[in-house]
Amino acid sequence: MRGHVRARETLLSLLEKSDRASVRDMANATFRNSHITIAALAADTEILQDMEFTDCVLVGPAVLLMLDDVHIADSSLEGPDLDALFWEIQPGRSRVVGAIAIRNCSFVGCTFQRIGFAGPASMRALFPKGPASA
Repeated sequence: MRGHVRARETLLSLLEKSDRASVRDMANATFRNSHITIAALAADTEILQDMEFTDCVLVGPAVLLMLDDVHIADSSLEGPDLDALFWEIQPGRSRVVGAIAIRNCSFVGCTFQRIGFAGPASMRALFPKGPASA
């Protein structure tokens, strides 16, 4: 339990020090012009859901497991190529360990640094141009 409290305090501390995000934004599950370490955001949960990110820089290392209703537009991916960034999950696979799941999340105008994505082959279509933009 102490680790969770420390992670939450670290996240709140980072948000309070940044002029680009606020604790109120986190409560509303809406982030704008924020610099976010994904692991800190997911410290207390395995699934990030019902969140909107606009003009944010999202930093890993992390692998985001795309579940239902994920929208990515006008965003950039940093990495060597799409094969390195997208990890295809085979149909019928029911479990994935170590990834941060995302559901009903929107990313518009965001930059993903040191972040991979996992999901079914159909989700690869979210990244038509590869690492340059999504």
